[in-house]
Amino acid sequence: MHLTVANQLKAGIAFLLFIGLASLAIIFYAMESVTDDLGEVTNHAQPLSAASYEMEINVVEIGLSTLKYLHSVDPKLRDHIARDEVEFLHFQQEFDRLIEEEEFRPLKEKLDDKYEEFQALGHALTKTKDQQVLLYQKISNGFQEMDVLLDTELMPLLRRGPLAELLEIDLHIQEIGNWLGDYIHTFSDKSFQSIRKKSVEVEGDFRKLKTLSFTLEEQVLVEELASIFQITNSGIDEFLLSHQTFPHDLARYRSLRDELDHILDQEIQIGTNRQLHMVALSASNTLHQTFILLLMLTLLFLLVGLGMAWRLIREIIPPLQDLTKGTQAIRQGDFQCQLIPKGHNEFTELINNFNSMVRQLDDTTVSKRVLEVSQSKLESVNEDLYKEIQERKAIEESLRESKDQLQQLVDLRNRLSQDLHDGTLQSLYCVGLVLSASQKWITESRHLPKASEFMGQAVLQLNAVIAEIRKFINGLESDALEFPDLEGALESVVQTINVSDTIPCTLQVAPESVDHFSQGDKVQIINIVREALSNSIRHGKPQSVKVLLHEEEGLVRLAIVDDGAGFDLQY
Repeated sequence: MHLTVANQLKAGIAFLLFIGLASLAIIFYAMESVTDDLGEVTNHAQPLSAASYEMEINVVEIGLSTLKYLHSVDPKLRDHIARDEVEFLHFQQEFDRLIEEEEFRPLKEKLDDKYEEFQALGHALTKTKDQQVLLYQKISNGFQEMDVLLDTELMPLLRRGPLAELLEIDLHIQEIGNWLGDYIHTFSDKSFQSIRKKSVEVEGDFRKLKTLSFTLEEQVLVEELASIFQITNSGIDEFLLSHQTFPHDLARYRSLRDELDHILDQEIQIGTNRQLHMVALSASNTLHQTFILLLMLTLLFLLVGLGMAWRLIREIIPPLQDLTKGTQAIRQGDFQCQLIPKGHNEFTELINNFNSMVRQLDDTTVSKRVLEVSQSKLESVNEDLYKEIQERKAIEESLRESKDQLQQLVDLRNRLSQDLHDGTLQSLYCVGLVLSASQKWITESRHLPKASEFMGQAVLQLNAVIAEIRKFINGLESDALEFPDLEGALESVVQTINVSDTIPCTLQVAPESVDHFSQGDKVQIINIVREALSNSIRHGKPQSVKVLLHEEEGLVRLAIVDDGAGFDLQY
């Protein structure tokens, strides 16, 4: 079966895709395996090792705190012991939960037995120590009572023979105290035997002392001293009895601590470390196998890729070279060129089509001269069209500029008309009002000064109108604000109305309402007020007019209020 070049490419790409998918599957398997190994480390081996390590720390802390307590009897150490025992129990339960391997079962049982004995013996030692402290306090109180009784009551009372026996009893009691203190620190048999010996001697001294003659008071004191000694000596016997097993129990306690430390630090930790090593070895083997497989697939990928490249070079490059030579011949005008097909593939069909196309081109191609003439005419026509297009663009640009200038002139005429209507005409109307008022007063000689004053104001206003018209002529905007602020300009407009002395006009401006406007806004407000006042006086025939400018609910409100005829709001 003969494969075409396209089918060969498809087969090669499919095989390469298969190799890529196989590589992805191997990588996925390796990741799953390593993830399982890491999960084993994270969820089992590592927590197991951590639990045993924490238990080891708790055992050391419990033993150290117990030994310190036996030495100092510090109540805070009892709290430390209890806290460490609770923590040990917690980690012991965690350890029991994590144990899965049979090799740890005997170690767990051994650990539980040793710790149970260790804990019980520690409690017994601390309890014995507490009892010894109480007994020692009782013994010390007894020695103190006997010392006080001898030194302060019996010795001063006796002035005869029994004084020597009392001194000997006092000396023997002091020796018993000294030997007792030595025994507490050394646990030596010599101290133990000396205490027993001196106790027997003191008892003998008291028997001898009772055979002597005393007064009633002395006899009572001697019997009290003997009673105190008997109680103290009984405490000493009890103390010595509790102390006989104390050194052995203490040595056993230390031995148990060392055994627990060995179990936790050596036997269990070695096992958990071995588990960690096995998991790491498994992960390493998986990665090594994955690397070998990926290396083999990579080599196979390279071999297939090189084979496809060699095959494509052999099948594609020679036909492409032939087609290149054929196109170069066509470009040079050789329409007799024919290529020889080789093989049986897509390129053979392409060469046959090329040869057929060349034959058709040779049959239908016009002469070179006709083409050149046609090309020359076409270039001339294109040049004429280009010039015409450029001329039309210039005309369109000129028309656009003329339209813009015309629009500017229309806008300027509208603006001048609006300014003349709102500013100049209203100013002239105000001048007319002033002249009307002057005419009324000029008929009477006694009002001539006032009429003269009105005429002067009319002249000033006419001069201002003339100046404003000159600004319009010069292309400038009307400067409606002859005062430094809006309130002053409004006051000037109202004052012009009041000059006629026929219609009183008042102005009310809220100070906070004049700070919201630009210069252009202020000019428009002045024009609005002039127009409104003019309309009110001409058409409303009011008796009074008010101009109000104030701020209301966040907005600035301008109102022209009069008491004239008004008009129908529906129109």
